[in-house]
Amino acid sequence: MSDNLPALPTESSSLSLPEQVKSLLKTPDDCTQYGKRVVVGQTVLSWQLADLLSYTKEQFGIDMAIEVGHELGYAPTSVRNYIKVAEAFPPDTRIASLSFSHHFAAATVDELNKETGELETNKRFELLEKAHDEGLSVRDLKEKIYEEKKMEKMDTDILPCQWCNKTEGQIFTYAFYSSQQFPRRDPDKFEFHQQCYFNLLQIIYDKHGEQ
Repeated sequence: MSDNLPALPTESSSLSLPEQVKSLLKTPDDCTQYGKRVVVGQTVLSWQLADLLSYTKEQFGIDMAIEVGHELGYAPTSVRNYIKVAEAFPPDTRIASLSFSHHFAAATVDELNKETGELETNKRFELLEKAHDEGLSVRDLKEKIYEEKKMEKMDTDILPCQWCNKTEGQIFTYAFYSSQQFPRRDPDKFEFHQQCYFNLLQIIYDKHGEQ
């Protein structure tokens, strides 16, 4: 691997991979190592933006933080999400090997006290450690959070198949997505045995005709 890989460009004019960088990428490993710098750079900048908006809120109030975010091109919801993650994970609790998106996903698991604005539980730290230890992707982590929330709501340790209501055998989560663009909605998720899912599909095909 080359030791002369350049630092990441940060100027707004650098919207493509510079020829200078390309000339130094001699091997696939060089590409991998430079790519890792890009990923780390994305994470670092996300945290700095989150802390900046959180600091603005602390010093000047949430309305001014939203205004600053607006000047930077971010919607109020995005500003609140950045602030939420920054406050949910103080610097000494952040895991450098995990992305900002991992932390954002984990931050959604704890209950927020609407009066105090404080998170009342600390499940997010345990989930983040699990993501680190098990090498979970952001998608895997979101699935685990979904399962834990649903099990807690149903007061069960195992999610049953929603077709036969049995817990034996391997059960998978199936997501149904909508092509509707606005307003956006999260996919509907269901737990089925594979054969139970096929049974559901067969009923749909029988009733509406297989396409």
